[in-house]
Amino acid sequence: MDRAALLVCEPDELTDALEQLHALECVTRSQLLELVRAMRAREDWKIDGASSLGEWVAIRLGIRVSVARDIVRVAAALEQLPKIAAVFATGAMSWDQLRALTYIATPDTDGQWAGDVSTLTVA
Repeated sequence: MDRAALLVCEPDELTDALEQLHALECVTRSQLLELVRAMRAREDWKIDGASSLGEWVAIRLGIRVSVARDIVRVAAALEQLPKIAAVFATGAMSWDQLRALTYIATPDTDGQWAGDVSTLTVA
């Protein structure tokens, strides 16, 4: 949809489109995390001579090393948080919510946090 078409949409249509696109972005990022987890397990990044998976992701994706390291950290954390990972994969949780949860969730609280996603704030 071009900009001119967006300007004539009803506010609710724009809001719906924004939310749908954001959910799709999260679903896509979930797939990216799965690929990073696979690269981590296989250690294919070493073939390119990178000093770490985070460095390799940064180079491959053209992003800051700090951002890449965070992606790698979250991908690794999700190995122990399958229920949270599943909710994120549906687009029902934002990247910021997911990042925050991976600092505090444990395998024992995985299901509880996954069930509480609708009430979570980033804070």
